[in-house]
Amino acid sequence: MKKKYKKVEEPYERSVYMFHNTKHNLYLFTTAQYYEGAMATFDLCNFKDREDWKIFLEGGSQPA
Repeated sequence: MKKKYKKVEEPYERSVYMFHNTKHNLYLFTTAQYYEGAMATFDLCNFKDREDWKIFLEGGSQPA
């Protein structure tokens, strides 16, 4: 007999954040519930020259 599993819904929506290093053209993608969570992930990377980075957010209703 095949087991049936219920789909577990997350209690909150997560968004995709992209960090772009404008000096070296590097990209870092992360998912987080809020901006603060995305920044916490970025801080864990301990990158130098923080002013070389820009952050972008993927909107839920943006054109595909």
